[in-house]
Amino acid sequence: MSRTVFCPEEVIVVSSGKEDIGKLAALGNDGKFDTSVIPEIDDLQAQITAEVTTREEAVTKLQANIDAEALARTNADVTLQSNIDSEASARESADQALEAEFSAEVTARTEADTTLQANIDTEVTARIAAVSDLQAQITKEVVDRTNADSVLQANIDAEASARAGADTTLQSNIDAEVAARTSADEQLQADLANYLPLTGGTMTGAIDMGSKKITNLADGTASGNAVHYGQFTASIGTALASSGYQKLPSGLILQWGTVDLTNGSKDVTFPIPFPNALFRVFVSEVSAEQWGTSFFQVHGPANESKTGFTAKSLTWNGSSFSLATADVGYLAIGY
Repeated sequence: MSRTVFCPEEVIVVSSGKEDIGKLAALGNDGKFDTSVIPEIDDLQAQITAEVTTREEAVTKLQANIDAEALARTNADVTLQSNIDSEASARESADQALEAEFSAEVTARTEADTTLQANIDTEVTARIAAVSDLQAQITKEVVDRTNADSVLQANIDAEASARAGADTTLQSNIDAEVAARTSADEQLQADLANYLPLTGGTMTGAIDMGSKKITNLADGTASGNAVHYGQFTASIGTALASSGYQKLPSGLILQWGTVDLTNGSKDVTFPIPFPNALFRVFVSEVSAEQWGTSFFQVHGPANESKTGFTAKSLTWNGSSFSLATADVGYLAIGY
């Protein structure tokens, strides 16, 4: 169903479906206006007006919402910009403070590096001076020790020379004493053999000895200035050899000998043990393989007893003593 409205300038067709298309065309052909459609037009106009009003109100409300949204967004933008400006200002201040801290840290580190370098230079200078002082002290110590070693070596040489001379003198005196005592003993033995014949091991007869006169020895009596010596038998004994002994009437015993110190040390046994005690043992070198060294000595005796002793020969090698091969002579006195 449709209604057609004729207007001076246009034709308005109110149609409710496709079936009204032909009517529109017909209306257009004859150009007539049907007044029966005016109420519907008024209703349509009212609807249109209401729709327009509604739409205008909606547009107005939309515009108000848009304006409110724009204002809100403008305010938000202003707030955001304010926040951005505040953040930028805060960050700029923080950057400036950080830059100041960096500058202060760089300055402090530069000053610390300068101080450290100065301390290093001072330490290097001090250590160089300390090394120089130490080197000077070492050089002085070396010189002092060299001089001391030279003095010590001179003292050792002088001592070795003095001991060698003393040992030679002692050996000469010992040899002279041994020769004198041997000669005296031989003379005594000859006198006894010539003037005091032995009978059964007992001396008899008489001998004129100046102010002393031995007589009647067999019966053990004495008269006047006579002295009774009792029995004098061959049991006193002697062994005249390179290593031997001599017993004297007083009870004194002399023993002598030579020792080959192949290893620089040797235990020596006397030809006979001393019955009571050993007084003294004298040792000296007879020959040595160390005469070319700066110092040589016979060391000992040690471990002395009535039966023997220990002999050693030493040589100085410049820093210490060591055992040396040598032939040693000895003289022991006891009873």
